[in-house]
Amino acid sequence: MGLLYLKVTNRCNIRCSHCFVDDVDGDMGQEVMSVAVEKYPASRVVFHGGEPGLVGTDYIRNSIALMGDRDYFIQSNLIVVPDKFPELINDCFDGKVGTSFDYFRLSFLSTWLRNVLHLSLSGIKVYSIITVSQEFSLSGLERYISLFEKAGGAGFQLQMVRPIKTAPVTADHYLAIYDALKEHPLNMLYSGGSGFIPGCGLWGIERGGNCSGNGVRTIEPNGDVYVCPLFAGQKVFKVGNILDSHFSDSVLSPGNKVFYDWENALSSEDSKAFGDVCHGECVSMDFFANKSLVYGNDPFCDVYRKIFGTEKCA
Repeated sequence: MGLLYLKVTNRCNIRCSHCFVDDVDGDMGQEVMSVAVEKYPASRVVFHGGEPGLVGTDYIRNSIALMGDRDYFIQSNLIVVPDKFPELINDCFDGKVGTSFDYFRLSFLSTWLRNVLHLSLSGIKVYSIITVSQEFSLSGLERYISLFEKAGGAGFQLQMVRPIKTAPVTADHYLAIYDALKEHPLNMLYSGGSGFIPGCGLWGIERGGNCSGNGVRTIEPNGDVYVCPLFAGQKVFKVGNILDSHFSDSVLSPGNKVFYDWENALSSEDSKAFGDVCHGECVSMDFFANKSLVYGNDPFCDVYRKIFGTEKCA
């Protein structure tokens, strides 16, 4: 099966302080795209970034023509909707688009909601990843979700802020929001919806699977290969570069092995539970905590234990 994230650009029209994408320019060239298509016949492909809308609709259509018959998804911040974007989404992405929002983008809220409404009136279903940070109060988040729903939003998924460039949300704060919103009809984890938001747990990989072994791959614009898109640019997780004549994509290569060993150590029950809320942060947090490079403990553990009642933790 497989799931391929194509980071077609690292350019972005906004720069969030907590973003995991390196602040560098550059689009994916034809050579990298062609080699990626050849080496990774994944059945499911996510156009990612940066902001993929910046490469233009013709670029995306030409890329899809090169890759052929696969299932495609696109993740956009929807701050700027390019010309012919609704037609592109309906023609190439089954009328669905993923987006994201968080406290740090409140200054863009009216623009973002206007674009959500514009797309929903064009028959497009918009699904949002909501990044929960310490700054986002429950009342503020509920107001945002209400506005998103009124604009035609089709569903959301809660995630903690990724602790790469800023402090993580505390377990108690996340749990309060998680508990208050878990039965909301638009909450993707509890409404029965699936297959829309491009997270490994919800789109493309069965929960309990192994991202490295199941063929989840992320291609950077320069051809660098990673497993999870959240860690693209963190060189310790780099699998290699597809333009290198000696490139090997074995699950035993150092970048893959970090994921492969950790995920294989989980029981199937624990792996399913973590997959519902984790999307890879668990591996990163565990790795850096053990190496004593950044964090002293994994704050996600308390969340896993309290939500799922499991003893197993990173």
